[in-house]
Amino acid sequence: MHIIYVGSLAILNYPTFEGLLLKHIRFTASMMHKFKFLLFLTIAFLGSHSTVQGQEWIKMYHDSLQFSIKSPEALIEKENEAMTEVGNLTINSFGLLPKEGHNLLYQVMVMNYPYGALPLDSVELRTVMLYELVEQSASANEAEVVYKQEVEYFGLQGMQWRVHSGADISIKSRAFIYNDRIYIVQVMSKRTQSLNKDIDRFLDSFKIYTEF
Repeated sequence: MHIIYVGSLAILNYPTFEGLLLKHIRFTASMMHKFKFLLFLTIAFLGSHSTVQGQEWIKMYHDSLQFSIKSPEALIEKENEAMTEVGNLTINSFGLLPKEGHNLLYQVMVMNYPYGALPLDSVELRTVMLYELVEQSASANEAEVVYKQEVEYFGLQGMQWRVHSGADISIKSRAFIYNDRIYIVQVMSKRTQSLNKDIDRFLDSFKIYTEF
């Protein structure tokens, strides 16, 4: 991937710092890979999934991370921290292996960057990071990017993409940047069930509570 640095933005005057931010993305991709590997091990023992009609979903609010989302069952939270070259990186993961339904995994990940690392006016830097996130997350899971497209959420930059991993797995994801956080929302399913309505039901229910 060729990255073009636009020197008109103040933060982009420091290519070394920007390179370190991209290292954060690659580090996070490796964390995502490890997390999913554990989930795959669990999935192997779950057996088949059946369709649930008219199921009521649970709405979860997370005040400190400023988001809410609906899921068929309660999400389980995990937190990982690592000290890197540009400061402390915290990744909050919320995962669900549903007992029933078409999907294998529902997941929200919140990447917390050092204060001021992602200024609102650094549009080019944020765009680069979103594209890098797609490529690195696919690479970490040995997956093929089926499509990717820039999206917007109430003025926030975002990306939507789908990857296919192996012969049977499909993962649809959305990511948004707000302040110094990147929010990633994902659903994993079998390819034969990759268009089921619960995927978008989960993704569409995600909301970030902004200050504007």
